[in-house]
Amino acid sequence: VVRPFRSRRLCRRPSPPLRSAPVNPCRRSMRASLASRGMYVDEAWVSEAVRGTSGSEEAVYVQYLHCDLRLASSGGNLPSDVAEWREGVLEGRHVLQLEAREDVGDDTARKDSRTLKVLLTDGRVDVAAFERRPIDDLADASLGAKLFLQDVAVRRGLLLLDPSCARLLGGAVKEGAAALLEENDDERRGEEQGRRDVAATTTTTTKRRKNVLAYDDDDEKDEEK
Repeated sequence: VVRPFRSRRLCRRPSPPLRSAPVNPCRRSMRASLASRGMYVDEAWVSEAVRGTSGSEEAVYVQYLHCDLRLASSGGNLPSDVAEWREGVLEGRHVLQLEAREDVGDDTARKDSRTLKVLLTDGRVDVAAFERRPIDDLADASLGAKLFLQDVAVRRGLLLLDPSCARLLGGAVKEGAAALLEENDDERRGEEQGRRDVAATTTTTTKRRKNVLAYDDDDEKDEEK
């Protein structure tokens, strides 16, 4: 009796499909923890921060305070059209980076009086903010410092800040990035010389970035009311 030949190759079980490497649960939970505090960063940034520190949440938080959000957060968390809102409330928690700052208060007022107008960013969207009441240490904060906001009123494209909805967390960006922010701040100031009568809130989004520190006397009177 001749038995049919059976190849061993035909009897092999098919190999299981390849699966992508699972996301590190520690890094995923770290990113979620930061997001719950209003700090939105990319997965790649979290990986680098964990690798370069002890990996604790506190160590990563310190790294966050000193990172440049334009490099760490490509998605951001601000509505893309917030600078065009006529009126509303920016709900939830948001940590933004200080990009530029100018005191637009009355020069004739007492020396300890101030009204700051600042440019903030989440790394993707830029928005101007107006200090209705002084925020502790904001006047002396380094460019690149992080500001925590929660449920902030918005009027004519401006975030209206006071201690009940805004708090300075501190931090700064690294030396090279800080120098760049300082340079950009100087450029903005130069562009605004002689044009403070142009209201930043009536410009387009592109012009808003160039005129974010523009000052309109009518805006101040409206906010004081």
